Formats: sequence, structure tokens, C-alpha cells
Amino acid sequence: MGLPVWPALALAAALLPPAVAAEPLAAASAAAPASAPSLAEAAASIPPSVQLSYQVQARVVGIPVTAQAALDWRQDGARYTAHWTFSGPFGLRREQSSAGALTPHGLAPEQFSERGRTAHFERAQGRITFSDMPPAELAPGAQDRLSVSVQLGALIAAAPERYPPGTQVALQVAGARGADVWTFTVQGDETLQLGGQTLPCVKLERSGAASDQQLTLWLARARNYLPVRLRMSQPNGDLADQQLTRLRRTGSEGNAQE
Repeated sequence: MGLPVWPALALAAALLPPAVAAEPLAAASAAAPASAPSLAEAAASIPPSVQLSYQVQARVVGIPVTAQAALDWRQDGARYTAHWTFSGPFGLRREQSSAGALTPHGLAPEQFSERGRTAHFERAQGRITFSDMPPAELAPGAQDRLSVSVQLGALIAAAPERYPPGTQVALQVAGARGADVWTFTVQGDETLQLGGQTLPCVKLERSGAASDQQLTLWLARARNYLPVRLRMSQPNGDLADQQLTRLRRTGSEGNAQE
């Protein structure tokens, strides 16, 4: 999506056939489009530390699957960490982690890890390096597959009027084996009933995704534009829908608060 994702492709890797979730190797050299530099200079409003719990409803080759996911987001005003976990049937487990600095323009990832592979954002050298792939040029405002949904929310939270329906937001997004440009289109507002709450949300869709994957993301306006739902579907009918069940704020020591 984990919510993405909860980023989308991590969710796909956990639920959908490996061939569908594989990253295109050619993406390792992709750079951001011409509009990305101005977006990289946009103001951002960083959400407070929270723990988000989700239920995942999926259909894989026609078989319904129910699973759980969680996003642990922490920040101290200067730096952030994000950790996403997915727990599925038969002991299936997936994890992603992201860490980096906070700037007036949002998240500046420094390291992203998934499945024993790591991407390093080497800003001084202007590149992203990978465990077992050639490096990619680092574009302004680049994110990783875990940080991207939080960054989208931070950008919209700082200036909602800048992102009316039809607005396209393009960011370079790195996984553990390559980087590509992800383009999201703002679809407008939609109100969801999640976790016993009524949540007005901004709805975004990723366009131009590989293999015609459809990725939709909902950011809750009254919850600091955090990702409360992510839905990913495939042309063959496979889908994964991750929806918020609980959100808890965490204090400076990581203590949870309802």
C-alpha cells in the first residue's frame, strides 16, 4: 500500500504471490520527476508519537485471509523511528523499519530495512545504496516504503489548501532493493467508520504503479493525517485492505496513552 503500508508492497509480499510483489530491478536508477524539488521544499507538520493497530482483510487466489498489523511511530522533534509489523496465519510475519532525521520539510530517511536487506540514504554523496543492488541517485525529498505515508500526511497537514482534489504528489521512494518514483493523486474527502470512530479522511490513489496494482491510502484529518486505511488490489482480484482498529499516543518514554 505499510500503508503503505503497512506499506503496500510489504503487505503484498506478505499476502500475495512473490511474482506480484517483486520490485523491478530497473528501478534502482530511477530519479524523481522535475516537480519533486519544489515539493521537497514544502512545509511539513510532523505527527506526534503514536502506535496504530490494524486489521487486515485480504483475498489471495480467492481465499479470504485475516491478519493483524501495527505501526509504531516515534519522534522527539529532531529524529524519528518507524517500525511496521505484520502477523498473519500460520506464523507468517513481516517487518519493516525506517529511521532518520526531521526537517522543516518533513522526514529525511537515513536507513530502511526489510527482510534482512537495508537501504542507506547517503545525502552527502547524493545516493541511496542497497545491500545487493547498484546505488540509485538520491532525489530531493526522497522517502522509503515505510516513511512515505507519514510524509504525505505531514505535507498535507501543513497546508491542506495546497492539495485540493486532482493534485498529484510525486516522491522518489526507496525499497530495500531499488528506488522508483511514486505518484499519488488526491481524490478528495471520504468519511470512514473505523475502530468505533467517524474519521473524515483525505483519500489518495497511487497512479502508474507497476503491474496495474491499485493502491489507495486514507489519511485521517483529525488524527494528524496519519494513515488509517490502505487498500491494495491486483488485476487478478487479489487484494489486501488494512484498516485502523486502535490508535494510542505514546509519551517521551514510549508509554501508551489512549
